[in-house]
Amino acid sequence: MATVELTGDLQFDLAEALMETGEQHKALGILDLLIASPQFSTMAAVWLRHAECCRACAEVEKALRSYQRCIELAPGHVHTYVLYSELLRASGRCKTAIEVSSALCRVWRMNGVWKPY
Repeated sequence: MATVELTGDLQFDLAEALMETGEQHKALGILDLLIASPQFSTMAAVWLRHAECCRACAEVEKALRSYQRCIELAPGHVHTYVLYSELLRASGRCKTAIEVSSALCRVWRMNGVWKPY
């Protein structure tokens, strides 16, 4: 039996393909295995896809945790902050969404993307 560590790259590609065809529930099953794997649980891209898939499956809390983990692994990935903040706002957590947006501004400043007046 193949392990996630041996076939994880292929499984990730399969999960992405399933997401593109609207089969998020099937993709989520694969992504759940990947985030439980020591090898793949340290990859921000896996957590980002997991968050997007959870969001599409209306698993908001799970999606929020996955966005948060993605930010921990890749704090410079601006798009994740935006998606995370949008989902927080949509779920009524406006104060936390503002805090995430503020963190995004700090990332932009650190990267020289945004300079305050």
